[in-house]
Amino acid sequence: MNSKWFALPTMIVLGSTLYACGPAQILGADDAVVRLSPVEGNPSAGYLTLRGGSEDTQLVEVSSKQAERIELHETIKENGLSKMQPLETVDVLAGKNVAFEPGGKHLMIWGVNKAAVQKGEMKLLVKFANGEIFRIPAKIEHMGTVQNMHDGMDHGKMDDGKANNGNEAMTPDIGKEITE
Repeated sequence: MNSKWFALPTMIVLGSTLYACGPAQILGADDAVVRLSPVEGNPSAGYLTLRGGSEDTQLVEVSSKQAERIELHETIKENGLSKMQPLETVDVLAGKNVAFEPGGKHLMIWGVNKAAVQKGEMKLLVKFANGEIFRIPAKIEHMGTVQNMHDGMDHGKMDDGKANNGNEAMTPDIGKEITE
């Protein structure tokens, strides 16, 4: 048998199989928005979308030199009320997106820098357990009214925001990859 005729169907099958799988999704973060608290001293909320890469990993930290502190949180329903609980990490499965959005996972951000507020944008450093770090822009928006922010939310266990999240010691250019 002529090897040319055997190789051609194999290449077609292999090529169509690779095409059907589609391009591999690359680990990262997109669409970051910070909604400022209308109450001075209260934390602002941050939202973004995490993109899972080729392997499972975890989000371990989001930080910024333009904020005093950032924590990972999740809103959960308990006894008919919504309340927030802090998260240590967030699982990011291969090829899957994780949305940080109102009523779900979100960032709590204390002390957004006034210069960043005036500019309308701040930079977030997004760190994953696999060592990858991404610097992404976050658009700064003004949140609605005080009433909208507190409807159905139990803030009884919220921290006063005075603890340090280690931003002073952070070196923004560490890790395998940083994208602007």
